[in-house]
Amino acid sequence: MDIFNPKLQTYINTLSENRRIKYTIKNDMYSNIVNVLKSKDMSVSPRFKFWVKETLHLIHIGSSELVYVKKKNLPLITRANIFAKIAECHSAV
Repeated sequence: MDIFNPKLQTYINTLSENRRIKYTIKNDMYSNIVNVLKSKDMSVSPRFKFWVKETLHLIHIGSSELVYVKKKNLPLITRANIFAKIAECHSAV
């Protein structure tokens, strides 16, 4: 993990300014996404709400709520959980 995070940051820095923000989702943005999908009244931009509702959806699995990408039907992974998810997938193979 000590090697992974700097390499990820180096790659993100090579992206255009607009892509950097959207390339990885931080925990606070994930919380905002969940709140928009639950239709909670919050002060986020209409553009953000539109993007969330067009791109993502909320799935309930037991007592957990997960955000999935509509187009690929895959879970949205936060930046803090990327390494753990890659390690999990790698060990499953």
